[in-house]
Amino acid sequence: MCGTCSQWRSVASELDGCLSFDGFDNVFSNQPMVQRFRKLTATRKEEVFASAAKLFSCYTETVLSGDGVSDTVLSRVADAVGPKLTKARVRGSTTATDAGLHALLSVSTSLQHVHLEDLAKASTGEFLAVMLERCTQLQTLHLSTMPNVSWVAAKLAACRWTERNITKLHVRGVNLDSDFGIVLAKMPKLVDLEIDGPARNITSAAISCPNLQRVSYQVASRPHLDEALAALVNVPSLKVLELIVKNFTLCSDQLRVIGMLPLMEMRLDSFIYKQQPTLSRSSYSHVDNDGVKALVDSICNRWSVVAAEMQPLKLSLCGATALTHDAVSALLRLPILTELDIGGCCRIIAMDKMRLVAKVRAGREMLESGRRPSMRNSRFPGLFL
Repeated sequence: MCGTCSQWRSVASELDGCLSFDGFDNVFSNQPMVQRFRKLTATRKEEVFASAAKLFSCYTETVLSGDGVSDTVLSRVADAVGPKLTKARVRGSTTATDAGLHALLSVSTSLQHVHLEDLAKASTGEFLAVMLERCTQLQTLHLSTMPNVSWVAAKLAACRWTERNITKLHVRGVNLDSDFGIVLAKMPKLVDLEIDGPARNITSAAISCPNLQRVSYQVASRPHLDEALAALVNVPSLKVLELIVKNFTLCSDQLRVIGMLPLMEMRLDSFIYKQQPTLSRSSYSHVDNDGVKALVDSICNRWSVVAAEMQPLKLSLCGATALTHDAVSALLRLPILTELDIGGCCRIIAMDKMRLVAKVRAGREMLESGRRPSMRNSRFPGLFL
């Protein structure tokens, strides 16, 4: 692929789309060629990637993955196609540093989608300031697993930016502090936010981003969640909330607040389950039976007061290993449920699972038929037809 023959150069000159150099993941990992490549030293892998970056010159999207992705490779990609790039993804490299990322992002001013993941040597964060300042067409930004990166340069440079058109932002495992709101204030068109760290950033997003429709928050303490929920109550356009709960159990009061939000989708999942879905940890559960009852009561009470807010509901409780028959009985009281994910809920018996399947099927049939559930008796605010 990375040869220098005239036939390859001819093919390369006609490329118009995405070109992927992958030294980390490969669907056909058992092929002898792939096995030989993986046995190469990091230096040899870098030479392969650098040759490919030099050879091809007409693509607009690139995916660079693995230890073969070095500062040299990123610089050659920048020289070859930097101004043409509209989508760039760099991940899984232990050799790429701030210098290489700066070289690529400083000239790629047409970028619309950027995905940077698992880059352990990114530290100073100068490339973040350059990217957010020069890439004025940016629409989606994904930054994850760069634990040493600094946001100081980006926050200092924020005063020079105009408002950006970013609609989707993912920032997790990137050393966020409580002043990240300085950056969020430049993203008023943000619709989808995935974040971790201090809850103060959720508060900043609720103020600066009035069009937020989806929030995914990886939360590690009750006080942070309380602060985040207090802010999210004031986001009128919010329709999807995902909480990835780490190392604590959601209390009934918090679940009542969640139930009062006018959401179409609630994902209340365990961080441990997200990391290892196949490994059951019955001793830990982020939601218990009483919490599910409080959640359902809150949803039913809200719908009984404001019937116009009644809408199809999708719910996820993945990793809630403490849930039993009592939680199932509560879920069956929901007026309409069109999707339910209970992966990792190991104490729910097969018969109860079948009851939940029937509940979801009935909800989907109601949705497809165009019928709306109506309240039978105001004395029983969970009872609908």
